[in-house]
Amino acid sequence: MNNELLFTLNRVQGSSPGSLAWSPFKLNEDRLSMFIRRAVKKPAVNVDAGLMHQFWWDDSSQRIRYSIYFALGFQFRDPIKKQNSQ
Repeated sequence: MNNELLFTLNRVQGSSPGSLAWSPFKLNEDRLSMFIRRAVKKPAVNVDAGLMHQFWWDDSSQRIRYSIYFALGFQFRDPIKKQNSQ
């Protein structure tokens, strides 16, 4: 399980022409993820599956948005291993 909190700070145009100022420090998005791994012996592969819930602030609508992602991954363990010739 993993939780990421992402914050932003931007350099923006200041009140007088040619001046720059820093924007307020704010929470930009939050990602909550959970993955499981299954190790398979033949073939030597790890199979990962998981979900990520993402919350972020939408400046244009002034609302918190939400999306969900599903991920599936394969990791081959030592795919070019020299075979024993016995």
